[in-house]
Amino acid sequence: MAVLDKVKVLNVDEDFRKDTEDGLTLSLQSYLKQGKYFENIYLFNEEIPNKVEFERLQFEFTSYSHKRRIYEWYFPFSMLTLTFYIWFGGTIGIDTMNYDCRLVVRDMKNQVVYEIQKNEITEKSVNFYSSEYMLPKSEEIRTKLISEIMEHYKKRRPR
Repeated sequence: MAVLDKVKVLNVDEDFRKDTEDGLTLSLQSYLKQGKYFENIYLFNEEIPNKVEFERLQFEFTSYSHKRRIYEWYFPFSMLTLTFYIWFGGTIGIDTMNYDCRLVVRDMKNQVVYEIQKNEITEKSVNFYSSEYMLPKSEEIRTKLISEIMEHYKKRRPR
């Protein structure tokens, strides 16, 4: 059994931090349940049954960013081709996603039994026809990162 502490996100603007952390905590709880990494997953604020051994999971994102920059050749290509570049699916922007996540697992005596940190940086081009043109998505990258962390932990989990 595991208790999931509230996820911490360190490099997010203060105005968005609480919403980001709350959303990540809930989606992470759901992901860990679906992945069957533990028999039960409780959140930090839920009541835990007595006389039950559990591990405390603390996720911390030291980097959590998704940025889009304009592709440097976008304007020259679109002007030279009279915007055909855009209409035929030329790159308009580059999305860069950078997630750095640290997992610390503690036992019931608050001793650290496991610790891992992984980083995932991905760039992808976006064009006028991309499904992410208006609303960028990064769930795949985050899920991949958390999956790698949990699989690594599962293999080395103290029994």
